[in-house]
Amino acid sequence: MKITRKEWNRELVEEWLQTAALVDQSLPPVYHKGATKQRIEIQRTLTELLWDTDDIKKRYPRWQPTSHQISMWEEVILCWFPLIGDGNDKKIVWLYSTGIDYKRIAKIVKFSRLTVSKRYNKAVERLVSALNILSSNT
Repeated sequence: MKITRKEWNRELVEEWLQTAALVDQSLPPVYHKGATKQRIEIQRTLTELLWDTDDIKKRYPRWQPTSHQISMWEEVILCWFPLIGDGNDKKIVWLYSTGIDYKRIAKIVKFSRLTVSKRYNKAVERLVSALNILSSNT
């Protein structure tokens, strides 16, 4: 894949990361070839149907990404994340772009909240500089 932008900045990179995380959450799950989910329709009483919140979720259509957004997701996952380097930094960048705050990320990766914030900022800055170098070479 080719990086088509000429000038990358922090806001643009963060926007692409958030779009990629949103697309990743909307894609269907991957199943093992032999394993299938069987959906059994459960019989419910009238009162259960009245107070069920599943009907509200079914009423509104899910967000469907466009082909351009899926291409953005592919570029972020396949091209950008190898540029980050460290596995913890990749995890921090991805979790923050999904909307998880620094405090919860710190509990997941077992760092302090300040360390998570510093590592996220450094990883994004390294990503911006690497993307600018790659786009200037093409």
